[in-house]
Amino acid sequence: MALPDPTLEDLETLTSREVVIRSQIENEVRELDPPEASADLHDVLADWVTSLRQVGTALADRAGAGGSWDELLQSAEYQAYESTLIGGATVCNEFQAELDATEARGAFADAPWIPDEMKEVADAVIGCDAIPENLDPVLGRKQ
Repeated sequence: MALPDPTLEDLETLTSREVVIRSQIENEVRELDPPEASADLHDVLADWVTSLRQVGTALADRAGAGGSWDELLQSAEYQAYESTLIGGATVCNEFQAELDATEARGAFADAPWIPDEMKEVADAVIGCDAIPENLDPVLGRKQ
């Protein structure tokens, strides 16, 4: 969904809210104790979530500093945000495959890797198809 004529203030507000949510998700993910077989993949996911929070914070700060959309889109902060977000599709797909394989083996019943209160959050977070290939449509820019 694209915002009609978004402003830098809109982006700052949106990104700041996103950072709050990502911080909560980051804390929950870091508290999980994954099975040994999934520990490396869990660490990759946790690191990606941390990176998203960090680049989101930097983007919100950059948007709040003013300037124009063109300046923002050429900024290191925007480039890092876009790269981290889009690059996460691979991490997300690998993690989803691991979850699917674990669930298919019935491991969730025997060893609750994801606590009950996190299962709904995990479903919401692991929406790999929601990761855009580029951010132009999201920002309402023509490709």
